Amino acid sequence: MITRRKLAGAASLSLAGALAAPAVALAETRRWRMVTSWPKRLPGPGISAERVAERILALSGGRIAITVHAAGEMVPAFEVLDAVGSGVAEMGHTAAFYWQGKAPAAVFYTTVPFGLTPPEHVAWIDAGGGQALWDELYAPFGVKPFMGGNTGICMGGWFRRELARARTFGFMRDVSKLWSAGYALGATFDNTLVVTDNRILNPEGTRFPDEFVRHKVLDAIGDLALAGGPLLGTYRTVRGGHKLNYAVVCALISDKSAWTWTDTWTETWTDRETRRPAREHAELASQLA
Repeated sequence: MITRRKLAGAASLSLAGALAAPAVALAETRRWRMVTSWPKRLPGPGISAERVAERILALSGGRIAITVHAAGEMVPAFEVLDAVGSGVAEMGHTAAFYWQGKAPAAVFYTTVPFGLTPPEHVAWIDAGGGQALWDELYAPFGVKPFMGGNTGICMGGWFRRELARARTFGFMRDVSKLWSAGYALGATFDNTLVVTDNRILNPEGTRFPDEFVRHKVLDAIGDLALAGGPLLGTYRTVRGGHKLNYAVVCALISDKSAWTWTDTWTETWTDRETRRPAREHAELASQLA
C-alpha cells in the first residue's frame, strides 16, 4: 500500500518519463521508505517485500529507490497501516487481515475459510472489481492498496471449533484510548478479560485459574510462527509478551549459526530423547484446547 499523496507524485513521475525525449536526463531518484510487518528477510513475506522494492526500482528505471524496514525498525508490526496513512512512511508491506479491527472486510484481501484460491483471488482483484472495493475500503485511512504477494489458502485463525478458550486481557482504563486509536474495536467479554485495578469485570470471571498464563502461551506460539516454520526446540520465557517474543525471533533469524532448515521431522528428531520435548509441546497444546 502507498500513501495517496505519494501515489499522485509517482504517477506524475511516470507520465513525465513517458513523454520525455530519450536525450533528456533521468529525473532525480526519489527515495521512499517501506515499513513492514515482518522480521528482516523473513522467508516468504519478508523476502516478498524486498522483491517488490527491487522490481519497482527496475521498472522505474532507477528513479524510485525503496528502503525496506523490518517490523520495529521504524514502527511496530501492527502499526504499518497508520504509518503509511499518516505519512511516516511512503509504503507498507503487510497482511490485510491484520486490520479487521479497523475494517472487518479487510480479511477478504488476505484469506477467509473456504475462500478463493490464489489464481481466483488475483482474478477477482485485477478483473472482477475487487480492487475498486479495496480502494474504497482503505480510502478513509489515506492509503492506496495493491496486492504485493499471495500466501495461498490459509485458515487465518478461523476454525470450526475453538482451539483454546484462553482470552486476551486488558485494563479498563485503556479502553477509551485504544478505541479512539482504532484498536480493539471487536473486543467483547467473550474474547477479552477486562481488568480494573482490583477485579475482573467479566461477569463469569476467568475460564481457567491460569487463563492469563494460558493466553501468554498462545501469544508465544503465534509470535514464534513469524520464524517462517515450526520450531523444533524448547522455548522458555519469563514475563513474556509480543515485544519480547518478536525480539527472540529477530535474534534467531539474524544468527544463522543458531538454526537450520529441515524438510522432514525424521532428519533431526531421530531418537527417543530428542523427540521427548516435542511430545511435551503436543501435550501442552492439547491441554489448551
